[in-house]
Amino acid sequence: GAVWFSGSPALALGTLGGVLAALVVLGLAGLGLKLAARRMARWRAIAGRPGLRWALAAIGGPRSEALSVVLSLGLGLSVLAVVGQIDANFRAAIARDLPAKAPSFFFIDLQDAELQPFLAMMKANPAVSKVESAPMLRGILTQINGRKARDVVGDHWVVMGDRGITFADAAPPGTKVTAGAWWPKGYTGPAQVSFAATEAAEMHLKLGDKLTLNILGRDIQATITSFRKVDFSSAGMGFVMAMDPAAVAGAPHSSIATVYAEAGAKLMGVLIRMLGTRAEAEDALQEVFTRVWLRAGRYDPSKGRGMTWLIALARNHAIDRLRARPDHVSDDLALEAAADPAPRAETRMVAQGEVLRINECFDALEPDRSAALRGAYLDGQSYADLATRFGVPLNTMRTWLRRSLARLRECMEA
Repeated sequence: GAVWFSGSPALALGTLGGVLAALVVLGLAGLGLKLAARRMARWRAIAGRPGLRWALAAIGGPRSEALSVVLSLGLGLSVLAVVGQIDANFRAAIARDLPAKAPSFFFIDLQDAELQPFLAMMKANPAVSKVESAPMLRGILTQINGRKARDVVGDHWVVMGDRGITFADAAPPGTKVTAGAWWPKGYTGPAQVSFAATEAAEMHLKLGDKLTLNILGRDIQATITSFRKVDFSSAGMGFVMAMDPAAVAGAPHSSIATVYAEAGAKLMGVLIRMLGTRAEAEDALQEVFTRVWLRAGRYDPSKGRGMTWLIALARNHAIDRLRARPDHVSDDLALEAAADPAPRAETRMVAQGEVLRINECFDALEPDRSAALRGAYLDGQSYADLATRFGVPLNTMRTWLRRSLARLRECMEA
């Protein structure tokens, strides 16, 4: 029964067969272990070692728990292996299928009164490169041309529950209409809907078909007047159905927004180099972006590049995390040993606008030391990368940076 109702009998049977095969293999391994221990206990070579002989006899004896232990350990390790394989598959799928430019954050349930202030705040944030938003409400496709939708298209995912529906007076930027036409601006006639072209082809829909959508308990009959290309693999906003605004006038709705922050990849690289593990770097990155949202108003573009400010925030937060580790001092933290609670040089550059002063201090250093210090503090390069770049041992590079940082600080404070 479980196999039949699983939705994928072949997969369920394959999984069941694999579990049974694993049990058989582990059972045979356990029996083999008992037999081998029983025989080894009789070897003359261990006659003078009673402890080992008694241990082998216990493993191979009739009351031995070897079989159950092997089954338990084997099944436990098998579960760990499966979890590891699933994790690796998920990561590979994400790396393979996720586009190079995907949204960094999604914001949902934005009310009308909140939308414009939110968009203004995001556009003023130096970490944000692009923001997209769209109104959204949810509805269920209940009928197609007067027939139950599931009777027409079966178990297609579009009719298996409620779906996000948007509305727009004019076609949103980037919309590619593949058939039909978008309704004219200011249209107030009978309800119209634009449907995703790929899903429409799968459901055998045609221009002129009548769809009944249940939105907030109200049935709305709309005519398909256009098909458009919707790329759900972009990880951005994608709606199967878009309606004319008059069709849903007065219906309560909210907005959804996607925020693109390409700086995240570079900041992640800086945090991984400093913190050592990706898991901790991911947590730290979220905390850094939270600081960015809270402190965005302090950033002044005329006083320095946005990326410099972001890297300074990320490095300072990573150093705070390193200092909070019990009984641990990292190499990166050792480099900062000369630092005090006062703002660091790169932070002062942005916060106080001392661009000319810090450039003079950089120029006062030897060219290779200056370039190495810029690479470590402004470009987020690792010590190993810098050592390779300048052809010096790693410890020499650390000495360069520590001494150059001290000289830079003295120059800034002079």
